[in-house]
Amino acid sequence: IEKITFVENKIEINKIFFNVFKNNKVLTNAFNKSISSLSDFYIFLNSTKLYLEIIKNSKSTESALYFFPKYLFAEKEAFLTIYKKINKDKLIKIYKSLSRVEFLIRQNSELYLIIGLRFFLNLKKIITS
Repeated sequence: IEKITFVENKIEINKIFFNVFKNNKVLTNAFNKSISSLSDFYIFLNSTKLYLEIIKNSKSTESALYFFPKYLFAEKEAFLTIYKKINKDKLIKIYKSLSRVEFLIRQNSELYLIIGLRFFLNLKKIITS
């Protein structure tokens, strides 16, 4: 039972990224509900990196969809919207922000929830600007 709960929670953590177009209250609630430990935060960070890598390395929407995880089929439209909104400058800003977050977490791991939420809200700001 514990393993099933872990897998379900991991999928929910992977889906947080796709809420980026919702209002900040929904984002905050989804983040706080899904991220309950430092390891959950790292799962979120790594899944965000995965999606950004797909966006960075894809030359077309078809190639982006080819590499997009199949188990997240329900999030395909949100992913495509994000793909279309992100350009090279936004990717650079996001990667700088990711680097800063990783550095801060290494120094203050007990603040993972605050640092992670701040990163997520900044990610939304960059993508939607």
